[in-house]
Amino acid sequence: MPRLDQIRKQADDHRALATDAHKLNLENLKLVGIFTDLSRNYTDLITKPTYRAVMESNSRTIDGSILRQFEKEVEERMKLTRQIIVEAKKSFDNQLKIQKLKDTFFVVNEQLTKAKKQRAFFGI
Repeated sequence: MPRLDQIRKQADDHRALATDAHKLNLENLKLVGIFTDLSRNYTDLITKPTYRAVMESNSRTIDGSILRQFEKEVEERMKLTRQIIVEAKKSFDNQLKIQKLKDTFFVVNEQLTKAKKQRAFFGI
């Protein structure tokens, strides 16, 4: 019976790891979508006709109110981007922790396999 319990425990551990990996994959896909949207938002901002005209203007006279509005929009987007990066960092930190746990699990499993082989070799 101990062998059956051990197999069940290993199956449960593998199932838990697979569930965590699936959750991380979904979270990563969500983050990629968010960062893609952010990129699109920045592109949309700099291609607005009003702002593009100011940036492409060779004249030394730039409408200050348009420039201030552009700066305000950039600052708002940067604030949002920083918040999203902080949240994304938490996710990546968790991924690193999970990877370390997986590595530890692998090493322990290898040690267990090695011990079993030694036990079988010595007939213990």
